[in-house]
Amino acid sequence: MLTIHLLPVLYGDTILINIPKSEKQANTNILIDCGYNFTSELLPLLEQFHADGKRIDRFIITHYDDDHIRSAAKFIKDNGSSSSPKIIEIEQVWLNAY
Repeated sequence: MLTIHLLPVLYGDTILINIPKSEKQANTNILIDCGYNFTSELLPLLEQFHADGKRIDRFIITHYDDDHIRSAAKFIKDNGSSSSPKIIEIEQVWLNAY
């Protein structure tokens, strides 16, 4: 079943979508934006995803407004190296920028 997490981030957006696949294929997980409240709202969910053996396939940052990107840098920094992530594996980061 498709699951969409619309996280309470005061104002702005943080959306985590889990798209199920067949029994032989892994789910696809898409994180869209990273507004406020990373530590209290998004981090526990990402830690649970990691504990369940999931990863973030696409981390999409739609634009630079503070209410959409406030916690993105903190998340990336706290997550550490892509070869040895501290929170969760991220396959790709998509940034809407020139």
